[in-house]
Amino acid sequence: YVIDGGGVAIVSGHYGFLEVPFNCRMDQVTILNNQSAGIQIGITKDTYANFPPVSGDTITPSGQPNTSGSWKSQYTNMAGWTTDFVRGDVLGFGFVWNSGVQRVTVGLSVVRISG
Repeated sequence: YVIDGGGVAIVSGHYGFLEVPFNCRMDQVTILNNQSAGIQIGITKDTYANFPPVSGDTITPSGQPNTSGSWKSQYTNMAGWTTDFVRGDVLGFGFVWNSGVQRVTVGLSVVRISG
């Protein structure tokens, strides 16, 4: 998912949503910035029927992914995170804080599971 500030630092808030196309388990989150700066990403999950997600629907109740003054970061240890998604779930993307990032890409690596 790409969040683009159009040449200026991105302001905090929700930026958009993606529908999960199949049952899956997330095993990695990758964040790539357009510059060496810090940004903390917020990801929410809710059912389509209960859309839109609210702050209580976060998949990262602690240790939200961030770049903390770097160009990039990857997370594979997601203890305590919600990592299982079912077809039709809706993921929301936004961020909590930003120290100057103008464009960020958030990638989720998932493994398809049956069901």
